[in-house]
Amino acid sequence: MAIRPGLGPRYLNTRPSRSKSWRWVLITFNPFRRSCGAMRRICALFLIFVSSAAISTSFGQTTKEPFTINISTDKQTVEAGLDVYIKIKLTNTSDEVVDCSSSDSNALDWRYIYDVRDENGKSVEIPGEHPELWGGSWRGPCALAPRDSRTSGSRLSTLYDFTKPGQYTVQVSRYVGKSAKEGVVKSNTITITVVGPQAPPPAQQ
Repeated sequence: MAIRPGLGPRYLNTRPSRSKSWRWVLITFNPFRRSCGAMRRICALFLIFVSSAAISTSFGQTTKEPFTINISTDKQTVEAGLDVYIKIKLTNTSDEVVDCSSSDSNALDWRYIYDVRDENGKSVEIPGEHPELWGGSWRGPCALAPRDSRTSGSRLSTLYDFTKPGQYTVQVSRYVGKSAKEGVVKSNTITITVVGPQAPPPAQQ
């Protein structure tokens, strides 16, 4: 009794019946069975690809900001020690009313967050507690209609040191809601150049 290579003990039959032989041939060499298996693999790979694309798309989507902030200044070059002012334009880009209320203290609107840095990327905020800024005035509720804009001003030199000559970058931001958890919108960045001899540093409070 000879063993056929690669078949194993299951096929140790010297003279199998004709029906069994044809059944083995049909199962082994059935092209439809092979094509079905290939189709299943192709379908599985296609589903994996579609799922991955959907997940990537969902992570890539970001929530549209309800408003934009654009800042500018009438004087891009100022002398050291003089006051520095910027204009802040808030534009409602949503289809709903946006809160545009302000809280001013010593010519600085505290509803915005300011980021002012020198040429080395270091913040130039004047250290101290600044009691002169406590108890700012609230101008009351403000509702900005869709597509409308509101422009206000802030005196940056109230809280930031511009006594040294050089270039300073300025950017402001504002909460979408009452805290950063609800989102933060940032403005464009502008550059202000301070020239002339260095002025005496501002007094710390």
